[in-house]
Amino acid sequence: MPQTGDYDRQLTIEAPVRNRGAAGGVSMRWELFAQPWARKEDVSGGENRRGVQIVPEANTMFELNEWIEGLTPKHRVIDNYGTVYDIVAPPREIGRRERAILQCVTRDVEVK
Repeated sequence: MPQTGDYDRQLTIEAPVRNRGAAGGVSMRWELFAQPWARKEDVSGGENRRGVQIVPEANTMFELNEWIEGLTPKHRVIDNYGTVYDIVAPPREIGRRERAILQCVTRDVEVK
């Protein structure tokens, strides 16, 4: 079981918010959802083809020190270095909603 000091990264979790403009167009922005502490584990890395481009990817697991109600793969994670991660699966529950594990992927070239 992780100790309190193992959660050494404060994450920013953002939720997508859609706005409809006066002309009827839809725009999307990100809004603060939560700022939990977490520990990070890099799982794998590699390159994937997106259309005609080859894109570097890193698969990462974050264990949050708390359960966050309403967190879904529609949200995104930003770590304390500014790296943006997409959540690729629903949060996995640890205990009785004591903590959560997020499976994430980033396509940022410089993962720290």
